[in-house]
Amino acid sequence: MLIMIGNTSMFAQEQLNDTESYKDKVIHINIGYSQAEIEPSSESLYLETANNIKSMAGLTMNVGGTYFFNKKTEFRPIKAGLAIDFINGTYNMYEEDKFYTHQNNYDITIDELKVGLGIGPAIVFSPAKKLNIQASAKYLPAVSLLNFDTHGDLSEFIGFSNGFSLGVSLSYNWLGFGVEYFIDAVKYKHLDEDTQYIDDNPERTPVSEVFGVRDGKLKTNGIRAFITFRFSQKNKK
Repeated sequence: MLIMIGNTSMFAQEQLNDTESYKDKVIHINIGYSQAEIEPSSESLYLETANNIKSMAGLTMNVGGTYFFNKKTEFRPIKAGLAIDFINGTYNMYEEDKFYTHQNNYDITIDELKVGLGIGPAIVFSPAKKLNIQASAKYLPAVSLLNFDTHGDLSEFIGFSNGFSLGVSLSYNWLGFGVEYFIDAVKYKHLDEDTQYIDDNPERTPVSEVFGVRDGKLKTNGIRAFITFRFSQKNKK
């Protein structure tokens, strides 16, 4: 009888030690693909088009960790914590050949880069040994850089992005896959103090007036799909 109880206790402890969600923290590195959309409007840097502008290509990468609240050694299939991205970066490229402004029709390419942080609550469910499902909601503050390229004429903007995301990932041991939906809004400021002109022709409308104004607003939303690398760590006592 004592042997059976001892074996049961050893098995439970083994399950506990091998299950990621009972470590004090999990470090993650996510690398993947980003698909985003710009929502143009009369207030969105003067971009006017009937449809949302979808990105042609995009990349995403973030490095961070999940720090758990309940660190007791008793067996629990669900654990809650705080997910933090120390670096959260996304690049998207847009191209539109039927792009209308309030004055003319131009072919443009848009490059968008956001680099910032991420923080929010997370829940990890471990239905089996080394198998983990994590769901999280994050606030994503970031610095955003925007570049408009029209036949070689450039116009650059910088702004602060307020974003939010909802994501879920499935991992076994140290490797997994995840998806994340995000939305954000950015208030941009034109970087170049000098006036830029379309086709370098001073008699034409300045680029800054066609493609944006200082403190212009822009909204985006999209999905990120990524491969996640996860490494469990237990704090020393």
